[in-house]
Amino acid sequence: MEPYIGFHETMSGVYTSRLDKDQEKKFAFTVDATAPLRKFVNPLSNSFMVTHLDGVVTMKDVCEGLPIQEGVLRLDFLRTHSLDYQFCFFVDGREYAYRGSKDLDLLQPVHTMTTLNGHIEVYEGKKTVDFCRSVCKFDLGDLSQFLHSFLQGLGMK
Repeated sequence: MEPYIGFHETMSGVYTSRLDKDQEKKFAFTVDATAPLRKFVNPLSNSFMVTHLDGVVTMKDVCEGLPIQEGVLRLDFLRTHSLDYQFCFFVDGREYAYRGSKDLDLLQPVHTMTTLNGHIEVYEGKKTVDFCRSVCKFDLGDLSQFLHSFLQGLGMK
């Protein structure tokens, strides 16, 4: 057994399809982020400031509560000033890849820590096609639950 760090987070907002840029539709995902504490805090580790993401994704007219696969969250405060999210999910055998980033600004911490801009690509054969853009927000009403999840996320696995 080793010490772990983790938290629970929900990001929700809208996406706009490349085919219909005037139509905003609901987009949300909920994740549990976990990482071995020893690797997470070690700057010499390949897993420095990296957590694994498990959870579900919902996109209106595309999917409802589908499991996230290959989820990763990278915290890069020093080099890129960002929190980078990426994960995949499958709809009717087609793979969708999400990439999103919170661009951190110490002068606007609340806005930048709660706003996630992203995009989704879909794999069609051997090529990838831009499917949509998204903007998600962390609901500050969930802040106490989010902070409590950090306390629960510190433990042994």
